Amino acid sequence: MADGSIGFLQDLAFGSGPPSGLSSSSSSSSTPSLSGSVSSEGLGSMSISGSGPGSGSWEEVAEKVAKGWRAKHPVVLVPGWCSSSLEVWKSPIPDWPGSTVWVSLAKLGLVPKAVQEVKDILKNVASKILPSKHDDHHSLSTTRDWLSHMCLAEDGYSDPEGIMVRPKEGIDALNYLCCDLKATQDKSVIFGFLIHHLLQAGYDSSSLIPAPYDWRLSPQKMNKRDMYFWKLKSKIEIALLQHQQRVVIVSHSMGCKVGTYFLQWIAEHHGQEWIDRHVEHLVCLGSPWIGAPKAIRSLITSDKQGLDYFLLDAEMLDFTRRQTSVPLMMPIDLEHWGPQRDFVSLKTKDGSFRPLSLPEAFSVADSEVTNEFMKEYEEDPLYLKVSPGRTIPLALAPPPVASLKC
Repeated sequence: MADGSIGFLQDLAFGSGPPSGLSSSSSSSSTPSLSGSVSSEGLGSMSISGSGPGSGSWEEVAEKVAKGWRAKHPVVLVPGWCSSSLEVWKSPIPDWPGSTVWVSLAKLGLVPKAVQEVKDILKNVASKILPSKHDDHHSLSTTRDWLSHMCLAEDGYSDPEGIMVRPKEGIDALNYLCCDLKATQDKSVIFGFLIHHLLQAGYDSSSLIPAPYDWRLSPQKMNKRDMYFWKLKSKIEIALLQHQQRVVIVSHSMGCKVGTYFLQWIAEHHGQEWIDRHVEHLVCLGSPWIGAPKAIRSLITSDKQGLDYFLLDAEMLDFTRRQTSVPLMMPIDLEHWGPQRDFVSLKTKDGSFRPLSLPEAFSVADSEVTNEFMKEYEEDPLYLKVSPGRTIPLALAPPPVASLKC
């Protein structure tokens, strides 16, 4: 995250006063504020004031602490896709249980790009000597131990036979993705820098609340399997009880969608009053509010979304097509899955291009399982299904909070 984002978050979370950190802030910062009412059907009368999130820097942390600033609002951190570390709980490999699998360079073995280069050379030589009857590219993905642990079963929910992988808990689950070496740590920052400086400002294990999750699962599935929303609700309630302050939920990328879904779930099952009592701000950094077209590419053309050094093309298809979370990032509008803005087109025999809806595109790409996963979202009243009395799905409605900052 940029220095400016840190300055922005400082003013949301800190307060001046005694070391208890329970007094109100006396800062006169120029950090932007979002005020006004948020209706359930639109943005209402929100207004933005201030000079923008670029008003802060790392050095300001020490300066503000020296002036008497202390931790005020407990902070909840919700990471994005691929941004919670995963660990092995059950494995046919004896020494893997209890260890990290996402991301572990030791378990990855050879860099897939290098493996592919060697394989291509051998395949080229073999084809001249003994022509192959079929392309066994796909078999590579099923023989790598690491990938067999990272992929869910074909239903996008169940564990593969003999394997159980779950999200790690605590700060280490979302500070850096790869801690094998200092060099890899610095290149895999999630919330690491922010956590470091919040700790400098006086945050501790009771006021800095990590909320990692299994990013391979849809919100419905992660709550069903791991009780994720129930656990997060409990953590926030304890923070309010202990600190007598509402929390600031800081979410990033797909985590913004997960955090918003959590709040919609709370409003549905526990009432808007719970949110008003427990949540001060919802901060969304880089949120794909109405989706990210690149999510479609990873399912159709195996776009690796920055994971080039971890996955081969065929492996990326296995990896993403077994995740019920991916449709959460797909573009949506009032027609749900399109055809929208020509995200996917099919070249016809006459050379022209015909726009495809997402279900059509996945059928053409032999990914019918993705269409099955999408139905879960279409039938979910907390996402795309329009409940009686509403005019738009909750996926297109603003989060049910009084203060949204993004």
